[in-house]
Amino acid sequence: MSEYFIPVAVNKTEVVQSRRASTQHAAENAVVHLLTNGRAVDLAVFLTTADGQQLTDKQIFRMQSAREVEATLWEALARFGSVRPRHVRPVRQDPDRGVGGRPDGSVRLAVVIRYTDSGDYTARPVYDSIILSGPQWQALVPSTRQKGARYSVPDPVARQFSRIVGASPDPTTMLRAEDLSAAGMTGTVTRADARETTVALAGRFAGLRHHVNGGDLPGQAVLEGELVLAPDGRPLRLLIVSEGAFKTPWDRQPRSTGAVVDWQAGPRRAQPKSIPHRSAPPAGSQAAQWFRRPGR
Repeated sequence: MSEYFIPVAVNKTEVVQSRRASTQHAAENAVVHLLTNGRAVDLAVFLTTADGQQLTDKQIFRMQSAREVEATLWEALARFGSVRPRHVRPVRQDPDRGVGGRPDGSVRLAVVIRYTDSGDYTARPVYDSIILSGPQWQALVPSTRQKGARYSVPDPVARQFSRIVGASPDPTTMLRAEDLSAAGMTGTVTRADARETTVALAGRFAGLRHHVNGGDLPGQAVLEGELVLAPDGRPLRLLIVSEGAFKTPWDRQPRSTGAVVDWQAGPRRAQPKSIPHRSAPPAGSQAAQWFRRPGR
């Protein structure tokens, strides 16, 4: 691969200032031409074997009809030979996502976030994670488990929840911890007995990021959640819901968003084939607002 392909990084911020697409492409091509010493050629995509043997000289990305593509695929398959179906057992990429602790004491909180306005015609949630180090995870736990005790989550830890602001899977449009102008989380112990300790969490976030291609990405979100602790203070369960608004440079106005952050100490039970009916969350709660959103 290194003999025929040359990796090139182009600073898009410098070459997309012109509104004319032709000027932008010319600028990009000039940079690529300079970095490759004139060896840049048009992109071509061919079907090959794993060893790099070319199976056809036709470029499928330049074909004008599906029939031509299908004929080329059958031709390449005939040259390749018999193909046996693969029997691969599916494995979760991150088995620690949303469950248990990691060897170094950190945890991976499961995050699901999506746009909740009517502009999202196809429900397409983004599945992501928030990784808290061991010390950060412990900072989320109250220092005292007396009922009524209230505490503030340290700013560096609260900023790790910046992922709930914005519903895009594109890393260039996510608000990072350093992009937040306001990040605050508090906890209040609402229950403390011999069985468990319950902590009510609340938070508010706001920030702005400059997009690499120009324009701003402002966003804000509020959250509420519940952290449940064992009698010895170990976290057992964490559930957070949030709602907010986020705007990209190509949006005419901010779009509403919603997110769920979930974690539990023990292994997850298998999902039932049919989800039983559950009573609605209390009216006016953050969870009720989440479940009333279109597509829920």
